[in-house]
Amino acid sequence: GAVHDSKERCDAPKCMSETRVAVQDEILSWITDGHMDADPKRILWVTGPAGTGKTAILGSIAERCKADGTLAATFFISKR
Repeated sequence: GAVHDSKERCDAPKCMSETRVAVQDEILSWITDGHMDADPKRILWVTGPAGTGKTAILGSIAERCKADGTLAATFFISKR
């Protein structure tokens, strides 16, 4: 149930259109322009207080990457 489109995540948060655009664009740039980084072992660590939209942003990124054919892996942790 940890993948971005799992049935267990049927109500998973996503960004509303035209929200958090700058943050999403920055993350997508990190994904698409990562080949320019000398270190191939890169991790994007997203942090912030609870309720600030980290899961919504990354869920939206996963959907966009899947649509673009660039999704390599996703893993979401639920604390239910």
